[in-house]
Amino acid sequence: MHPGWMHEYEPCARPVREMTSVSLPICSSASERRKTLHDVPNPVIPGCYISARDRQKSRSLSSITSIASLQTPSDHTAEDMLLIWRLGRLIETSQLLDMPVNEVVLPGFSAFCANLTPQQKSSKIGYLSLIPASPTDPAVLKEEMTRLVKTSHALGDQWTIITGDQTTYELALTIREKHNDLFANVILLLGGFHLAHNYLKAIGKIMRDSGAEDLLVTAGMCREGTAHKIFGEKADYYQSMHAIRILSEAMWRLYWDAFETWVAEEDTKQWKEPIEAVLLKLLENTPDRTTQLLLIRESHTQLMNLQDHLEKFRLSLEACPTAVFWWNFIEMSDILHRFIYYQREGNWMGHLCESARMLPYLTATGHYKYGQQSLPLYLFEMKQLPESAPDVHVAFMNGAFVGTRADGYHNGVSPDMLLEQTYNADAKEESGLDGITLNVAARTKWVYTKPITAAISAELKSMLHLNSAHPHHESGPARVARDSQMVLKVMAAIETNPFVTTTPNLINITTGQCAEPTVKEHLLHVRKIGVKALSDSL
Repeated sequence: MHPGWMHEYEPCARPVREMTSVSLPICSSASERRKTLHDVPNPVIPGCYISARDRQKSRSLSSITSIASLQTPSDHTAEDMLLIWRLGRLIETSQLLDMPVNEVVLPGFSAFCANLTPQQKSSKIGYLSLIPASPTDPAVLKEEMTRLVKTSHALGDQWTIITGDQTTYELALTIREKHNDLFANVILLLGGFHLAHNYLKAIGKIMRDSGAEDLLVTAGMCREGTAHKIFGEKADYYQSMHAIRILSEAMWRLYWDAFETWVAEEDTKQWKEPIEAVLLKLLENTPDRTTQLLLIRESHTQLMNLQDHLEKFRLSLEACPTAVFWWNFIEMSDILHRFIYYQREGNWMGHLCESARMLPYLTATGHYKYGQQSLPLYLFEMKQLPESAPDVHVAFMNGAFVGTRADGYHNGVSPDMLLEQTYNADAKEESGLDGITLNVAARTKWVYTKPITAAISAELKSMLHLNSAHPHHESGPARVARDSQMVLKVMAAIETNPFVTTTPNLINITTGQCAEPTVKEHLLHVRKIGVKALSDSL
């Protein structure tokens, strides 16, 4: 089992311990060294019985009165950043924005944010020893939770913060409720990486057979098999994220093209000039990131005014099923973009806001363990933190629910992603578990020495300044040019702009096939279907 993640959420005085010398047994021969490995006993884990009734009780939604009680307002910073970035990416083709010709091309959204936001210091990551057993075994998970509580107490912390995927989160809820005397001060977080990955799969299920796969293949982004995988249940996270970003940007540009034709000139006066001034400053490519970020925040009113006009245009398309369907895709993609933005910035309220917006889509696409079980419970508990654990709430508001592997910009990730990037990544390296899983002695050696070797490695990296900030991988000239060209290729693969078509049918934008009436009804109202199913379960 992987170790749980415990995040130290506040600085406190640590007990000072004197370093004492440690003597290690020295084996004279290889045979003796192998023997010592075979003689390592497995840890004795006390039993923990969890009945079906215990599980059912812990995942009950009876305490949640309505969907509205799970919603959290955000500060709209992600909306502003996403909109100004999109406008900056299309100025060369826009007929509405009066901008001079500029050779500077804005990088991808994550790199754009990294170029504007303040630097974040790296987190201190410590490895706990593995338990060679299944993490879904209640006894194993209880033992791991006990170890984490003891570790946090040894460090002088009152609260223990543990993050897990949906399966371990749900089981940990049950264990905490049944053994509340041991885990009363345990706060459980639902892993942001696993949540985003499942939401990606939900988007893929809704968009399957819509023509999206064919667009990616025609544009040369991937082959047919990979395209079907991206929109399937076994989608790779990074591959799917890249495809969704390219496809959503291409569709938003087509949406903007249709908007430019629709909008009246007098409606643009309130926002056009201020936004153009901000874009000019962004395209100067100046290192003064503070001024650029301040300009974006000061243009919030104008950006919201533009958002209102874009919303009015969307409402004018309600009689066009294909336009509605592809706007729904943009909206679902925007939730994902904003969710990741708030994760990387350590914005707690934004994280809760976008998590709640995922609920209807997860529910409608059959991800009921997230949509109708774990995620509502998670959101409900987190909204109670100001009263139940005010210190933890303050720490989360300061960004303590995410961590960073290195000094850098816009690089916060959830603890379950950190686990993937550290422990799991180490296990797949040449010196990891790959190739030795059938060798009991070698596997045992790796399991019991990994926390020590990882600590030594971390100290060496710190001494050699290997944790310093590096440019974002999406900001390189070759990557920027490649992504920009790919967006244009996807747009070129679409014969008819879906936001100007007037057909009463929902059509596949590459084959022209019409969806059946029942399928059309479900796809156009997927959010309403999810909201109703979720409301019925409360």
